[in-house]
Amino acid sequence: MQKTILSTAIALTLGLSSMNALAETNTGDIVQETVVMQPERTVTPQQADMISGYAAKALLHIARARGAIHDKNLSVAEKELGQAHAYLELVKAKRPT
Repeated sequence: MQKTILSTAIALTLGLSSMNALAETNTGDIVQETVVMQPERTVTPQQADMISGYAAKALLHIARARGAIHDKNLSVAEKELGQAHAYLELVKAKRPT
C-alpha cells in the first residue's frame, strides 16, 4: 500500500513539474479568436408581430386541448393539438434562423 502511494506521489510530482516547464515556455504565445455571428435574415417588426400572433394562437389551442383532456373529450383535444401544431410549424417557418 505504501509503495502504491509513494509511486503515485512520484508520478504526480513528475507530471506537475513537466506541466510547469511547458507553461513557462509558452507564456508569450497568446491566441485570440473573434467569432461574428449574423442571422441568416432579419425580421421586420411586422413579421415579428405575425410570428407572435402565431405563437399566441398555438398557446390558445394548447390551452383548449388541455381543457378537453380534463373533460375527457379526446377527439376535441386531438383537433386542438393539430391546430396548435400547424401554428407552431408557421412559427418555425417564419423564424430568421
